[in-house]
Amino acid sequence: IRSLISFGIGQNSFLKAGYNAVRYDFKISSLSGSGIVPGPVAPIVAEENEWLIQPFVNYEGLIGQRLRLEGGINFTNFNQSDEFIVEPRIYLERYLGNGQSSIYARGGLYSQVQSYITRYSQVFSGRSNSPNPELALNKARKFQLGFLTRLGDFNFNAEAFYDHYYDIPFANGRADNAFGLAAGNVSAFNLDNEFVLFDFEDQKDAFVRGIDVSIEKRLVDKWYYLLGATY
Repeated sequence: IRSLISFGIGQNSFLKAGYNAVRYDFKISSLSGSGIVPGPVAPIVAEENEWLIQPFVNYEGLIGQRLRLEGGINFTNFNQSDEFIVEPRIYLERYLGNGQSSIYARGGLYSQVQSYITRYSQVFSGRSNSPNPELALNKARKFQLGFLTRLGDFNFNAEAFYDHYYDIPFANGRADNAFGLAAGNVSAFNLDNEFVLFDFEDQKDAFVRGIDVSIEKRLVDKWYYLLGATY
């Protein structure tokens, strides 16, 4: 569910407010005979009826003739993990010369829900009928500094970025899953719809730094091609 309302508060300024709402519904009726859990097991029933609610308010506008400002606050509430996160974000762009070039800076806080197959790995492993209580939302502080310019028919962009991911659920070499296998060092940050047959406990950090360079050419009928590289 998505709702958005926008107000004009000046010649080149807008205030936007709204929300995104996602409903997670599924049921695991039984794992008997599924092959996931070895040996006979009793039927396990797990049901999810959870809401991810994300209201937001955002401002977009020009300050003078050369400075563009976008900023606002996003709120994230996921009732399964009982988290309420405030996520401020800002974007500043300064136009240079004749307006064909600009420099910009962007920063803010972001969060992401773990996939259901990861959140409910304890159910899939036959050890519990409830989600992993230690599996928090992935969270990140992201910052970018970039330069945009037009070169003839091409748009060129160079951007330096720095991302700090924190509160990442992490499991450190234990052997407490249904199969008695060692977990190794596993982070929820690297998972993508994967079964995890053990509990996360610790919260870790990760850092990503680099440079993006891209060049783009617009074609007819809304087509374009883009070449890019990241280091």
